[in-house]
Amino acid sequence: MASDAEYSRLRDSDDEGTGSIFTLRRFCRCSCSREQIFARIQLICSLKKLGCCFIFSLLIAFLVPVLIKIQINEGIRDNVVIDSREAGGFKQFEDRSHSGNDRTEFFFFNITNPHAVLKGEKPHLQELGPFVYDSFQHRSGFIWNTIEDTLAY
Repeated sequence: MASDAEYSRLRDSDDEGTGSIFTLRRFCRCSCSREQIFARIQLICSLKKLGCCFIFSLLIAFLVPVLIKIQINEGIRDNVVIDSREAGGFKQFEDRSHSGNDRTEFFFFNITNPHAVLKGEKPHLQELGPFVYDSFQHRSGFIWNTIEDTLAY
């Protein structure tokens, strides 16, 4: 098969004494004209380029999702796995109230007429509360065990 360089050399040569028609016959073993032979060579070169583009597209189609998955997993690992004080999620782990207070409010209701309710009357309710609880959780005394890959506190 002819390469692009050979094709250019053959195309630019003339028929007078250079033997270009004889050289072209290497690529086509029929009684084709010079233009038909060049057309076939162009087709072969185009098919080679198309094949290369197809293979490149397949590589991209299969490699890009794998690379994206690796990046996502590394990002998750950086923020979830706590292996040192410099880890991404360490501050949140150390001080759970780092992102805000854990506040819980409770309301209770007292029935002021229980005997009447037992007779079928509508209950009268008295609201008690709110009972508010703020939860703070601060962890300290961290001990990393690299052999067992654990963290104690």
